Amino acid sequence: MKKQGIRTATRSSNGYGTWLALLCFGLLIQIVSLVGLYTVQSAYLLQCSRQSRMDLSCMSYARHMIENNAAVRRCHYDESREIQELDAKIGSVPVHFTDRGTYIECSYPRSGKTIVMEVYYENSTPIDIEYNSY
Repeated sequence: MKKQGIRTATRSSNGYGTWLALLCFGLLIQIVSLVGLYTVQSAYLLQCSRQSRMDLSCMSYARHMIENNAAVRRCHYDESREIQELDAKIGSVPVHFTDRGTYIECSYPRSGKTIVMEVYYENSTPIDIEYNSY
């Protein structure tokens, strides 16, 4: 009687075929992981870029309000020329500005929350910015 052995098509006589396939699989996993990390990092950078543009636009509007209101107070113009509240659209986002006397409050919706940026000023110069989320 002869013994019959079980032969598999993926096994080579010395085992190097299996080792090579395992090495290729490991390299493939590494490449896919690097591409995934690069994609996620690019998405975060794009989101930060959008937020930066939003912040700069809000600062521009707030600075305009600060300078206008300081000129009205300094030159003793009629108080009705002060900008106490302002509604604007930056991109497609509605933004509301309110002059609180010592700071300009800028609020806008983002991801289901309301972001509030407070631009503190003295005379006609912004001196500090604080962010809150509600």
